[in-house]
Amino acid sequence: MTITAKRFIVLGVDCEACATTIEKAVRKLDGVKRADMSANKGTLEIEFDGGREAERKILAKVGMLGYKIA
Repeated sequence: MTITAKRFIVLGVDCEACATTIEKAVRKLDGVKRADMSANKGTLEIEFDGGREAERKILAKVGMLGYKIA
């Protein structure tokens, strides 16, 4: 499969602990190759394979943690 790289703005990330929580949760998902959450920028940069379905799972995981994607 092709590796996809995307950047999302995540609302409500106020500290490094929040960013670390998101990174760890997203990295555990199948197909995720890289996940970097910046509390300062409020951005989640990810690389994954699995297409749209994998992307939906990533966004759902962030939502389940209580954050919103802008």
